[in-house]
Amino acid sequence: MATSRRRLLQCTALAGAGAWLRPWRLFAQALPGAQPLAPVVEVELQAITPGTVRLILRRVAGAEPDDDGAIALAAPAKRLALVRATDGAGRISSGRLTVEVTWTPLRIRVLDRQGSVVQTIAAVPNAAGFSFALGPGPIFGLGEGGPQFSRRGELDRMVSGSRGYRLATNGSKVPVQWLMGGLGHGSGKDQAWGLFVHQPLGPFDLRGAEGIHTPAPSAAS
Repeated sequence: MATSRRRLLQCTALAGAGAWLRPWRLFAQALPGAQPLAPVVEVELQAITPGTVRLILRRVAGAEPDDDGAIALAAPAKRLALVRATDGAGRISSGRLTVEVTWTPLRIRVLDRQGSVVQTIAAVPNAAGFSFALGPGPIFGLGEGGPQFSRRGELDRMVSGSRGYRLATNGSKVPVQWLMGGLGHGSGKDQAWGLFVHQPLGPFDLRGAEGIHTPAPSAAS
């Protein structure tokens, strides 16, 4: 079967990303809307690799995210569980990871085999966004341009082109909603982590103890 140039480039990019982010990666996904994580009615967990999970956070039960080509998988993801708010808390194992989902407010914890927390994602009270753990190490990613090298301590508005952050010193911005933590915040020696937010698009605030992602007005409408 013939393979398109676009498909080949997508698969090549994912393969390179996988090698860089191991052993831990996390894909978090929320459908576009005014309240990405509040209220979420169900969380679907998919297994990508033994060290990679994909989370789909739905405000409407059964709704599917847009397939815009941003995520290219070598094989279809395996659906492991569907945790609904009406069912209460859930705890699911996936390869080397365990995912815990609790509600009111929504909080998702990803743990390794030793029980150390790799990443925590939580709804932001009274706001259209979510928080995530930064850990003690440097924070990399978010695309080309902007402050170098660690993104910690910055507010990245994820504006594309020459209208981006501090054009005179940092050049134009090519935003990518992909972060990597160099050391993680668990006790294990391999506690590096990665977080790719497919939808919605919006700013990342890395100035506090936790990171905050907020959908842009156009993504939250």
